[in-house]
Amino acid sequence: MRSYGNPFPKTCGKFLSKIHGKIWIDKVELEWIRVDAETIDTVSLGLVLFRLNKGASLQFEQARINDEIWLPRHIHVMGTGRVALLVSGGNSADIRYDNYKKFSADSRIVSTSEVR
Repeated sequence: MRSYGNPFPKTCGKFLSKIHGKIWIDKVELEWIRVDAETIDTVSLGLVLFRLNKGASLQFEQARINDEIWLPRHIHVMGTGRVALLVSGGNSADIRYDNYKKFSADSRIVSTSEVR
């Protein structure tokens, strides 16, 4: 088996050790479908960029689009925290993704002569 290195940044382990929850996996594709989690300690991303306090709930869902690719469908975060040292207190974010459109492009080589 070929190893491509660790796909997660070093800080990911610190982040994941501070949450617990459930993950649903598609049996055929072996791809995650849904994650329900809760923070069991304060989670920080970046030095002062984002902070989520203990007890926050996190929900992530993704779906297979056009039988080709897995993309986000829904993200919901609810809890207390702080964003960039400016906004603090009870926060809730609900983001829905839909109406994905397939992008295609054509290309062709117009000349093979050397550029001088």
